[in-house]
Amino acid sequence: MRRLSVIWTFDRKAESRLAALPGALAAPPIHPHITLGNYLWEEEPLARYLKELAPRFSAFTVRLAEITLLAPEILVCLPEAPELERYHRLFHEQHDAYADVFTSLKEGNYRPHITLAYDQDGISQDRLDQARGAFLPGEARVVALMLSREEEDGGFTILAEHTLEK
Repeated sequence: MRRLSVIWTFDRKAESRLAALPGALAAPPIHPHITLGNYLWEEEPLARYLKELAPRFSAFTVRLAEITLLAPEILVCLPEAPELERYHRLFHEQHDAYADVFTSLKEGNYRPHITLAYDQDGISQDRLDQARGAFLPGEARVVALMLSREEEDGGFTILAEHTLEK
């Protein structure tokens, strides 16, 4: 069983802005998104659950607050919006037992973020400073929910996409 992720994705303007930050398209390329949940579960029940819940979510705006390190090897942008926690809780109410330690309600570790770069040897201070220097706080519109599967080669396959109502 492979890891499945439910992610929020942005409009094209926000995606372009985030991808343009230094290091945002490190190898392998990272598609700008906010993870709602990571699961070790079967595709069919999670896809069905996502399809069932997606109409209850509306598109929303996040404030792109700052660039920081989530861990020494992960460069992130921290978004802020009341919907992030509310939608996370709503989505996890029924199937939280399948969520990983970083996104489950019971573990309490959920921290919405947009991964910009990953380096197993650690993000250098120069790279962090460069990203911060290129970053202008602002807003981004979250417009879709997607279900993706992590592949054995480290890539991801989008299994389902649901456009959020305006």
